[in-house]
Amino acid sequence: MSSEITSCSAIDYLNDDADKQKFVDKIESIVKKFENKEYGDILSNDNESFHNDFNELLEVTKKIKSQLVPYSQVTRIMYKFYSDNTDGSDILVMLFSSEIEKSIKECNDKYILYYHEILIKCVEHMKLAFKQMDSLYYKQQSKLDYQKQQIDKQEKNLEKYLKTIKKTKKKLKKVYKMKDNIYIQFVSILSIFSAIIFSLFSAAKMVTTSFSQLSNNVPVHRIMMFTSLTGMAILSIIFLLLKFVATLADKEVDKPLKISKFTIKCPTYTIGMLILLLIFVLTSIYDKL
Repeated sequence: MSSEITSCSAIDYLNDDADKQKFVDKIESIVKKFENKEYGDILSNDNESFHNDFNELLEVTKKIKSQLVPYSQVTRIMYKFYSDNTDGSDILVMLFSSEIEKSIKECNDKYILYYHEILIKCVEHMKLAFKQMDSLYYKQQSKLDYQKQQIDKQEKNLEKYLKTIKKTKKKLKKVYKMKDNIYIQFVSILSIFSAIIFSLFSAAKMVTTSFSQLSNNVPVHRIMMFTSLTGMAILSIIFLLLKFVATLADKEVDKPLKISKFTIKCPTYTIGMLILLLIFVLTSIYDKL
């Protein structure tokens, strides 16, 4: 076949003519069969099935120009094959090279024929496609895998940091709570101290008043009346003060006391008031007699 390219041949090539498409389809068919392991023992020296398919490819190759080989289609087929079968690329190239060598020897000519040249170029293009996939695609994939590992590592570190932040927040809440408790305890101690001072002062005042009244010949039962009223007032003031402090500290002033079906919420204050009230009532009755 002449090496010159006519205008019609070039136009047919650009428009995907039938011969070029048959060439592409045949290569793709062989590659798919190889991928699906339809050739059986592919390393056998006498693989008749592959040999027959190659001869059909050889006949199709004779109908296309050596200058108009559809390399882009060959690249597409090889990329697709290599994406799923990285280990079979060398064997596929070896099989094509072996069949081309056999065909060249059968011609017994000093120079190779144009269709042998086309197939050799296709084999070289297969090698180039595989090298490109290996050097570009898989190196990029390796970089992507490395980046993914780094991202996973950072995510794990982030989870650790988040857990640390949560623990720190909990500790900080405890510190704030302890701080509030310290303030409350300080106010409680100050209030209790004030209540004790007030009680002692009131008691001393009551004793002084009682002795002064006794020296003025005031009856004892009237002194007890006055003392019981004053005691109820002082007890109520102290109770209200302690109740206020207990409310701030979110605590109870006194433990409830259960008597039969009844429950006394503040037994100390209640019993104290009842005793003082009883003294007041008895002394009042005695005063009227």
